[in-house]
Amino acid sequence: MLNIGIKGLGVALPKNYVEFESGRRYRISGEENHLDLLCKSAENALSNSGLTIDDMDVIIGACAVGLQPIPCTAALVHEVIAKDRKIPAFDINSTCTSFITALDVVGYQIQAGRYKHALIVSGDVGSIALNENERHSYELLGDGAVSAVISQSETSDILYATQITYSVGAHLTEISGGGTALPAYYYNGNNKEKYQFHMEGKSALVATAKLVGEVLNNIEKSSGFKLDDIDMIIPHQASSALGLIMRRLNVPENKYIDITKQYGNMVSASVPFALDYAIKSGRVRRGDIVMFLGSAAGLTINAMIIKF
Repeated sequence: MLNIGIKGLGVALPKNYVEFESGRRYRISGEENHLDLLCKSAENALSNSGLTIDDMDVIIGACAVGLQPIPCTAALVHEVIAKDRKIPAFDINSTCTSFITALDVVGYQIQAGRYKHALIVSGDVGSIALNENERHSYELLGDGAVSAVISQSETSDILYATQITYSVGAHLTEISGGGTALPAYYYNGNNKEKYQFHMEGKSALVATAKLVGEVLNNIEKSSGFKLDDIDMIIPHQASSALGLIMRRLNVPENKYIDITKQYGNMVSASVPFALDYAIKSGRVRRGDIVMFLGSAAGLTINAMIIKF
């Protein structure tokens, strides 16, 4: 158990959005960019926490896709909101579940006394890499950023966390171009799709449902927590099939947040955005036992239980 709490959350959404039959998706326009959203969310999180950037001991970038290959995204956020301050900055990436992974890692660092306050910055602009020919993902992903101030706490705790990666599914969700395996300078008009988001939707859904079920069973065995002990599940808003997966896991509708139709899949911002939504709508209150549950490219599954 870690005596760690989320002291403040900050959300930043693009000014513009598009409407599909499946719902509204916020997407950046020419007036704003990824860095703008990350920095705005960070400033909002600091304001809501009652702390300032000078109180932060570390800045952690937790995005699925960075602003550029080098330096890390956290350093570029640092340049805007913490310039001339000698605050360490680094990235943690488990794609869609990066926020959960970052919270898990920094929680131990705070508990050990390395840091007192940490700023986690999550968010993606998946809209810039969508393939119009893959309608499901084209209409699913939305842009946004959410940051969180993490601190030692006498009232909140990280009670349990786990993460598994099933690399047989590593290529079910990917952008294969842009890194060292397929560098940007190899791009041409004939290989455009290699530099766009691609998801084998049905295969990813089947694999995710199976693995999430295994993770929940393992949680009960290793942590002692049962579904009845959890007040609210905050899942990654991976697809419109979220409700189907929850029903197969025997999770009642009143025990999880599903805002996929309203906001779509915000990638790394998905889980913290759903948490912010749950708090503002009164579905998560102080003292509640909350489970973060996420799937990510890799194929990776994260779960974390927190007492708020």
